[in-house]
Amino acid sequence: MDANTILVGIIDKSLSFPGAKVNREGFLREILNKYYNETELRQIIENGTIGNVSADLIRKLSNDVVSGHTTKVTGASTLAGLPGGVALIATVPLDLAQYYYHVILVAQKLAYLHGWPSLDETGKEELVSVLILFIGVMFGANAANKLVADLSKNFTAQFVKRIPQKALTKYTVYQVSKQVAKWVGVKMTKETFAKSASKAIPLLGGIISGGITYFTFKPMCNRLIKKLEESVPYIK
Repeated sequence: MDANTILVGIIDKSLSFPGAKVNREGFLREILNKYYNETELRQIIENGTIGNVSADLIRKLSNDVVSGHTTKVTGASTLAGLPGGVALIATVPLDLAQYYYHVILVAQKLAYLHGWPSLDETGKEELVSVLILFIGVMFGANAANKLVADLSKNFTAQFVKRIPQKALTKYTVYQVSKQVAKWVGVKMTKETFAKSASKAIPLLGGIISGGITYFTFKPMCNRLIKKLEESVPYIK
């Protein structure tokens, strides 16, 4: 598995886990239920969160989502330990897949909180491309930052229930996602060799692994929150 396909392989594996695709309506209903009545919820679901939900609440719920998944992924990583070095090149280890399972769950939830249309109704190729862009933002890829910002502004300006194919074509999502996937793949390969050292330490390996996960996962998610917020005019 080379740098061009590492991230795609990981996302494919993560998407095979139960519940990997987040249903937009179900998620928004669950997270907003205690703040709004049925009529208000329906309006939010039909018209998007932006303009219907306060900026403070969006920020609070975004932080809650990240904190909840940080706890889950850190616990899982502490038990399993992070994958080591060459294993990443040959296969998609289970622990790495579960890590990115939480990454893609958070990415979808944050997108919905910031006015994005449904992703779970798109084809797999389209979904993987968009998830690559979100992960690219989390890693700091400039091309992903720009494209996610452009897409966010487009979706929040005139809300649509699902991402239209013409939007993906207009913004050349497929081409950019391939570039981002390669860039992230190279970065992941280099960083994995450093993380693999935790497995060499008896007993403490899981604790070190969990610590590494904690201090990487949350900052990555916060970068995506920041980029999505920047794309929404009234969230400052």
